Amino acid sequence: DLLMRLKARFPDFKVTLWTVPVWSTPAFLKLVKTFDWIELGMHGWEHSADEVQNWDELNFKSKTGQIAENPLYVKGFHSPGWGYNEGLYRYLKEIGWFITEHPNFSNRVPEGMKVYYPGGNAEQTIGKWQLYGEGHAQEELREEQVLRIHGHTGEKGVTNSISYLFPQLMKYPEDTRFLFVSELFI
Repeated sequence: DLLMRLKARFPDFKVTLWTVPVWSTPAFLKLVKTFDWIELGMHGWEHSADEVQNWDELNFKSKTGQIAENPLYVKGFHSPGWGYNEGLYRYLKEIGWFITEHPNFSNRVPEGMKVYYPGGNAEQTIGKWQLYGEGHAQEELREEQVLRIHGHTGEKGVTNSISYLFPQLMKYPEDTRFLFVSELFI
């Protein structure tokens, strides 16, 4: 409901939803398919503690292969809890995927990999009134400023749920421009 209200307020609203495939019901995927302003990215497989660290090559090739076959998903990966797997990152680079990574962990990203750092990438301002990607910034939006939003659809254990961010987002001008995270790599 809150995403629909954001779309009603902002004609150019777009959102990248980092989704957990085993939680993505057929009804959810059918609904997402009807909206061209939502893109899905892979957020682990089960969102369990240390899952990414424990994947072997067969696991990550199988899981990313299943996602790559689904046209609703972009070829992007956001590791649950900033988990790390060197082999996975090398493989994702090989197959042309982008990742999100915490700015504090930039040293573990393979050279030349497409990466988005939440709260970083300020040099990637493309135009006026943009909100995209991730980050916890909640300041006044100024012309030519990029505000990165990282919100969670659930409320449990987070302080940046969509319901928490919603009142702040609704204060921005209607001509705010939104981008998918994937658009940073076009």
